[in-house]
Amino acid sequence: MFIRIRRILRFMPFPVFYSGLMGALALFFIYLQTRSYRDNEWRAVRDIRTLVIVPARGRELTLGENLESLKNQTYKNYDIVAVVDSEGDPAVPELDAHRIKHIIADKMKGRGSGKSNAIATALNKFRNYDAYVIADTDITAPKNWLSLLIAPLSDKQIGASTTFPIFKPMSGFWSSAKCVWGLVGQGMMESEYLRFGWGGSLAFRKSLVNRKFLEHFINSVSDDVAITKEVRTKGMRMAYVSSARPIVNSSENVWTFWEWANRQTALSISGDNRVFWSGLLFYFAELLLPISGIILGITYNPALFLLIVPYAIGILRSSTRLGDISCRGFILISAIMPAILLVNLLVAKEMQEIKWRGRIYKLKWTSS
Repeated sequence: MFIRIRRILRFMPFPVFYSGLMGALALFFIYLQTRSYRDNEWRAVRDIRTLVIVPARGRELTLGENLESLKNQTYKNYDIVAVVDSEGDPAVPELDAHRIKHIIADKMKGRGSGKSNAIATALNKFRNYDAYVIADTDITAPKNWLSLLIAPLSDKQIGASTTFPIFKPMSGFWSSAKCVWGLVGQGMMESEYLRFGWGGSLAFRKSLVNRKFLEHFINSVSDDVAITKEVRTKGMRMAYVSSARPIVNSSENVWTFWEWANRQTALSISGDNRVFWSGLLFYFAELLLPISGIILGITYNPALFLLIVPYAIGILRSSTRLGDISCRGFILISAIMPAILLVNLLVAKEMQEIKWRGRIYKLKWTSS
């Protein structure tokens, strides 16, 4: 039966045209997947006085380990301050145990997130620093994390410097799914076109902070989006430092994974609509290519099974970003990840609000 179908299709113009189109798409994906990314060799700095701001709310999975990693950095010219909502916050005893100074967040008249409010509080109270770094309480930072993150700010054209974590699976399938999802995020960061400041590990220079910026900041649901926009508004660049990647220990189930993934996607595309359209086109094409390869390989020409090659290269490329992290079911999850990401995009585009750390925030959508 398949032989008859092949004979019929071989003389039809559409399969020939479509096969050529898929072949061109395959070459494009191979080009993207085989490009190598290397961090710029930024000059090591010691003279940038830095404040690491740690917005803290509740207890993370490995909070004590995370706090110790922030304290024990090879970069010495820095201070740490945590910001909490109240002295009764569950994070306070751990902060005290690790001798990390904490302050209470001001009650500002803004409609932004609790995290944005906490960061703005620290920026208002500690103005005599050259640079500021936002560090989430769920990251375990390598010892040279701060040195690597601060170094790009030696370039006057760099307004902020960021990285993206490796989500280390601590439980079953959905923790591994989060790990693979994060590897896609790392790939996205390698493109300056799609890059954004990830608020879990983000350094920015003092010159970004002024009254107008703070007014906008306290009304922003996402600190990531607010700082990224400010960098672009000032005509500056966002540096990505892959070598500074922290670890985030993750224990997810199906519900927490989808809530997290949809929320992260909504925050990203609400700040820059290009992310939605670029992602929609890219992940649809990434799914279409292997499906076309299988169908055309069976019904038209076995040589078209080669259309699966870019998909395989993409999975292999993602595996190189894992480092020493073990991720069960990596190949299977990587194979279905484009479908998961498409669902995230479509669901997130319809979201008008997000739930984050027990609070509900309205999203503000922008077309730019």
